[in-house]
Amino acid sequence: MSENNEGDLAPDAESKGVACPEAGDLGAGGLRRKSAYEISRRVAHDVKAPIRQIAQLLDILATEQADRLDDDAITMLDLVRSRARHLGDVTDAVRAYSDAICKPMSMQSVDLGALLRRQIESLQCGSGRFESAEPVAVMADEPLLAQFFKRFFSLKPFAFTDNRQVDLIISIICGQSDCRKLVIEISPCQFELTTKLDLFELEQFNGDTLYGLLASHECFEIARRFAWQVHLEPGTGGSARLTICL
Repeated sequence: MSENNEGDLAPDAESKGVACPEAGDLGAGGLRRKSAYEISRRVAHDVKAPIRQIAQLLDILATEQADRLDDDAITMLDLVRSRARHLGDVTDAVRAYSDAICKPMSMQSVDLGALLRRQIESLQCGSGRFESAEPVAVMADEPLLAQFFKRFFSLKPFAFTDNRQVDLIISIICGQSDCRKLVIEISPCQFELTTKLDLFELEQFNGDTLYGLLASHECFEIARRFAWQVHLEPGTGGSARLTICL
């Protein structure tokens, strides 16, 4: 990554198909990312530990003291349990966002179609039709690539996690000079889309919760590291078209 300034959005060297070097070979920017990644892992671990203990204590109280708990106490236990679960989810989301920015990447050839099929099958809330039968390989860090699509499919206008049935038509277009585009037709679109949006602009539809805000920024950071251009535009019949320039 260019070190001209801290806000430089130039793609990392690793996102251009170069394997991520070992720690001893990293430049200053890479060492900072590696250090931040390790710190975030430790913080997430230390925060999650007491959250798990709180949940365990609540379960013990609810089980062993059930005959002594009145309705108000049960309501309070349920409320604290819900908030502890939410805090755990937010901690996981912060950790994933940190991974998107700081996790060292190991670039390799990945079958994009196979990875997308696995992601869509795991959602169990939508159907996918692949127009491209041939395997299409891309250079990427496979866990980070899977993380991108997992998070992306949780965002509006997809929102598979809301148990909505969404149909996808997936195609990969190969143009001149090895220019390839992943195109996903989404039907129906969850909101009225009237203009073309860049990936970062999806924040306006997902910023009503901290989880949605983190997920949209996480997708943006991963796409930036892969040097992808991503945008969403209106389709036909209430659908939307997602295009990723690989």
